[in-house]
Amino acid sequence: MNTTFRCLAALSARILLACFPCVAHGQIVYQLEAFSLTDGFSYSGTVTTDGSTGFFDDPSALITDYHITLTTPGGVDGITSQTLTPANAVVSCFGCSVSGLASGIEASETSLSLRSDFGELARLVFETSPVPADGLELLEYNFQGGANGFVFVVDSGEAVGQSTLDSAASNGLFLVATAVPEPSSLALLALGGAGLLTRRRAGRLHGSAQAF
Repeated sequence: MNTTFRCLAALSARILLACFPCVAHGQIVYQLEAFSLTDGFSYSGTVTTDGSTGFFDDPSALITDYHITLTTPGGVDGITSQTLTPANAVVSCFGCSVSGLASGIEASETSLSLRSDFGELARLVFETSPVPADGLELLEYNFQGGANGFVFVVDSGEAVGQSTLDSAASNGLFLVATAVPEPSSLALLALGGAGLLTRRRAGRLHGSAQAF
């Protein structure tokens, strides 16, 4: 019984020690929603914010880090993948600072979404800087209210991988990413599992003792 608990407790400690330094206190890490794209294009990655929630018309005031990989099986200009980070790319929101409109980024503790106000076009773009002559160039979320949400991966040579009309867009919001559970939450789940196993095993031993 004690051995099982000690093993799971040690696992929880390892999770905390391995993951805690990766995210500063108060930050939120979001996993990008992986929508299917045409022509073999794909993307994946994470976006990190300073932990603030609410509405933002300037993504740079919220997003502190990102690591996004764009890929295409066939290769574009001989390049099969491109990773976007703050070191080689910029994030911007077109149509998000228009006077009188509330188009921009909506952040909560569980999700990151693109908001379109009054059906006006809003575009969240992660783009290499400077733009390369060849290769994959940007990831764009394109939303115009209602259910008209699209994702694009664009090559500098104009090749485009595009999602279909997306059902994740509703109520003026287009889902971009979902929050990743904090390391402390994962550790608590492991400890909770240890507690349940301990109780079940103790109950079995107690039942066996009564049988005698």
